[in-house]
Amino acid sequence: MSVEQFIDQIAGKGLLDETLLQRLRRDATADGNQWTPQDVVKFLVDQGHLTRFQAKSLVKELQNDQPAAHESLDLARSESIDGLSIGVMDDHDDDEEVIDLEAAMPAAVSGASDNDGDDVVDLSQANALQSPVQPLTTTATQNPVQGMQPETQAMQGQPGVSSEAIGGDEAAVYGYDDIPTTLLDKQFNNQIWDRRFLYATCVVLLLLVGGAGVFYFIINNKSADTKFDAALADYDGSQYQQAVISMQDFANTFPADERANEALALVHLSNIHLLVQSQQGDSIPEITKTITAGKDIPGFSSRARNELKIELPQFVNVFLTRAEATSILSEKKENYDLAIDALALIDLPGALGTTRSEPAVRSELEAIDERMASVKRHIDRDTHLGTALNDMGLAVNSGDVSKAFDSRRELLDLYPELKGDQRLNSVLTQMIDTERSKVRKVNPTWRASTELLVNTDGAGVTSSTRGAAIPGVQGRAVVLTGGNAVALNVADGSVAWQQFVGLQTGIAPIQIGEVSILVQQQAGNVLGVDSEEGKTIWKLELEPLITSLSAVGNHVALTLAAKDGGTLLMLDAANGETISQIETSIPLSQPPAFNQDQSVAYLVGDHSFVYAISLADGKCLDVYFLNHGVGAVPFAPVFVNGYLLLAQNLEDQAGLLTLKQEGQGRFAKSGEVVRLPGLIASELQTLGTKVLLVTDSGDVRLYNVQSQDNLADPVLAPLAATTLDSDGPARYFVDLSASQAQVGARGMASFAVGSDGQLGGLKSVFQQDVIVASPLHVSGVQLLQRIRQGASSVTVSATRDGGPIVAWETELASLSDSIVVSQGNSVVTVDAQAQVFNPEVQGSTSGDESLTSGRGYSHAVNVGGNLVLQSLTGSTDVLVFDDVSVGAKAARVSLQGLSGKPVGPGVAFSGQLLVPIDDGQLAVFDVSSGAQSLIAYHPEKRPEEIVRWSRPALPSDNANSFVVMRGRQQLQKIGVNPEPLPHLELQSVVTFDVPVYEQVAAVGPTIYLIRRGRNNDEIVGLSYDTLEELNTQAVTGRVTWGPYRVGDSVLVYTSGSRLYCFGNQQNLLWRSDKLDMTPVGTGIQDGEDFLMTGLQGTLWRVNTDDGTTVSQTELKQRVVGNPFVVDAEVWVPTDSGMLSASGQE
Repeated sequence: MSVEQFIDQIAGKGLLDETLLQRLRRDATADGNQWTPQDVVKFLVDQGHLTRFQAKSLVKELQNDQPAAHESLDLARSESIDGLSIGVMDDHDDDEEVIDLEAAMPAAVSGASDNDGDDVVDLSQANALQSPVQPLTTTATQNPVQGMQPETQAMQGQPGVSSEAIGGDEAAVYGYDDIPTTLLDKQFNNQIWDRRFLYATCVVLLLLVGGAGVFYFIINNKSADTKFDAALADYDGSQYQQAVISMQDFANTFPADERANEALALVHLSNIHLLVQSQQGDSIPEITKTITAGKDIPGFSSRARNELKIELPQFVNVFLTRAEATSILSEKKENYDLAIDALALIDLPGALGTTRSEPAVRSELEAIDERMASVKRHIDRDTHLGTALNDMGLAVNSGDVSKAFDSRRELLDLYPELKGDQRLNSVLTQMIDTERSKVRKVNPTWRASTELLVNTDGAGVTSSTRGAAIPGVQGRAVVLTGGNAVALNVADGSVAWQQFVGLQTGIAPIQIGEVSILVQQQAGNVLGVDSEEGKTIWKLELEPLITSLSAVGNHVALTLAAKDGGTLLMLDAANGETISQIETSIPLSQPPAFNQDQSVAYLVGDHSFVYAISLADGKCLDVYFLNHGVGAVPFAPVFVNGYLLLAQNLEDQAGLLTLKQEGQGRFAKSGEVVRLPGLIASELQTLGTKVLLVTDSGDVRLYNVQSQDNLADPVLAPLAATTLDSDGPARYFVDLSASQAQVGARGMASFAVGSDGQLGGLKSVFQQDVIVASPLHVSGVQLLQRIRQGASSVTVSATRDGGPIVAWETELASLSDSIVVSQGNSVVTVDAQAQVFNPEVQGSTSGDESLTSGRGYSHAVNVGGNLVLQSLTGSTDVLVFDDVSVGAKAARVSLQGLSGKPVGPGVAFSGQLLVPIDDGQLAVFDVSSGAQSLIAYHPEKRPEEIVRWSRPALPSDNANSFVVMRGRQQLQKIGVNPEPLPHLELQSVVTFDVPVYEQVAAVGPTIYLIRRGRNNDEIVGLSYDTLEELNTQAVTGRVTWGPYRVGDSVLVYTSGSRLYCFGNQQNLLWRSDKLDMTPVGTGIQDGEDFLMTGLQGTLWRVNTDDGTTVSQTELKQRVVGNPFVVDAEVWVPTDSGMLSASGQE
């Protein structure tokens, strides 16, 4: 078959497109090309136009069309597809297509088999069919494609063709006998085929085994990934129950997997999540076990820290929320205890770990702590409430209302929010009803005595008077000072008589007609004394504590307080006979108020009641509940224009309460409550319908009480308000007249009262002194009682009608106003008598009267080994003891070279006495001669300016400089300059924008002073060298004592009942625990302790290192001075003499 025919045959089968067929026809018949059908097939296979199967089919069809048997069968390369190389071939092209030789056999051979598709041909049959083979010479046929390699190269490597038959000079010819007909023929290389088959088999086996291993690994690994991913999806989806099962299954199935530990960790965490979600208390032990077990699993703790820092706090909050929500105490306690147990989980090893310190976690735990504290407080509160309700019920049933109020007060002190509790108010209603029924009038228990009355013995006072008498004035004024009631002649200030009433007495005498009424509080006596002669005309001995004394017309009103209740006594001032005695179940402590016709008395009970009591029959008309505690009504109520006014101090807010009560009826509802800033610090002073008061912040308020038919309308109409520039003492004294309002605190401030009630025209006197009592008015003369700066005695000043000009002044001094100085076994009490005595035997000797002359020496200071006594009444001489012993004599030394009079207490400075002079100078005196040892310091001042110095403060006992306050806004440092002549000079000064307290203390390189804050005072620390402010320390409340240098420390006591100790490096060393006391003296250091004394008889021993209380001793006597130590024994001056405290501690 020709090539053209063969191509047409292919075209008829539709195997190739027309374009390719045309190309084949063109190339196959081109000049120089002698393509055979086999060449065409080879080309089409190489080019990918035909598959090998299609090629085989075409070759078989071609073989079926071969010439007859007599035609020779050419075995050249063109007879075999394997030998074709169509197209341009590269020398390195090894990718020749190999076609089975059997497919190239003649059709006769091929057709010998019944199966035309069988590719195996028995070559032995080909020998019989074919003619002898034409010799194969080395002359190659022309390559059908340009660039084809020589035939010899193409035939190299063909099976069955030797190298000798392919090239060379001799022609190699295969004969019939040389052609192998079976694979078993010797010409056929069976060994090669067997070895290849073996190798192929091994390779196949190895591939199968390796593939199986790889397949197993892939399938196995894919199974582990699938399981873990599914389990992790359960966990991440919060399907913790399923996650426990799937993660545990993974860990069991794949124990060698690197994720097995992670799976076990997630099993434990899933269990923790499930237990937390249960929100049950019995889950807490299980969570503890799970965390404890899980922490040993690698990876558990790191994952737990991130998850449990959220879960566990939420778990705690579950129980806190339940505790907060329930009102049943047992349930609240149960859930609180569970919250504590749940909170303990956070501290378990393996739980939160270092995540506790993360800000968000720390904030959440702090919030939990606050909620825990709140719940605990509620539990304690409800527990206390239950106990108090039970106690109050029992007390009410037994008629002991006072005890019921004690229980109520203790409860409300701890939990003020319970004031509105319904259960508490229910019991309160029972208490009010019970109390109303218990108020009754009884027969007199005590009767006054008028026979053989002798004045009580006691240490008297000494007096010193200066000034001129007031002409045309008669009468007596009785004042309380130094434990004595002293009657002064109003005309000239001389002492008419005095009666000892005891240093513990704090109730001032009153005068009714010609009789002065005195109270001896410690003894429980009331005395009626003839005001002219001072003779006692009647005496009433009482057992309960006398709490108030007031005048009602010609009658005396007394209130008493006993353990089992209170008493109101109405006495006849002339003879002391009891007119009426009314009993209450609650103690009374304030003077009563009376309605306009004095038929109804209004009493304030110590706890919470205001009584309206008919004096005729003692019937309790009504009881009004104020909801206050003991001391919350600090001053007596007043009755003005048909209304009862009460002052209330509740926490940090004060108020005026208005009540209406008419005839024998009950109280109407409260008209109004006027709120005031701060606390009320003065009594309510009335004049007509006007009311004057002062708060502790210095606010002065004047109101008009206007009658209203409707209680909803305002009753108190403000008339005027102003503020005093004062350092705010604890008590103000007020006086109101038609033309002026006076307020006494530090100095006496006077305001003119206009016709419209406005206050104006402020004038002040005695600005550096402290007013200690309300003004007295006798025969048109006003008497003021004050303590002068640096003095301890009381000065009484008289002015005509409250004017600014002082007619006379009398200084009254007694043992209670004395300063006690110890040296060895001797003690000196510094007063007008300058007594020297041995405390062990309580003996005393009086000083030389020619030396003392009644001057009232009220200040003592140790100077260079000498004891110097100084009078603060302007005296220009001092008493000097060179030895303090029984029988010692003092020398009077006159201070020389004075340009004015001493105006304040002296201090020891460089072995000399430093004294301020009234012209502003600061002078230094040699106490042995009285001469000035240094040139005095002369401050710059404006004309007519009065320079006021504080007490100088030295940083140490041997310092050569000191600091002193000039006024309240300038601190000066003054020292010695030896050139050209020794003199005092100003070294540095600092001025403050805000006034400070005058008291200043220094220790080492630090100065301490006090600056007033809005709600609390501040201790300001300054550099002693530069006076630069270095720091401030806020304290609780107001400073009521100090600062004082004691040893190497500075002490301060505040209204917050705490003692503060500061060091010499501008630092707060410690703050003591709370102890309520009124400090007396300046305190002393005894070894490792500070000794402090309180006015009411407290001796407080405080550790100097940390402020802890070493001991607290109640001496049961009023303390009047600083403690002192004699031969290691502590002595305390009291109103009854020197008391050894060593046996009391």
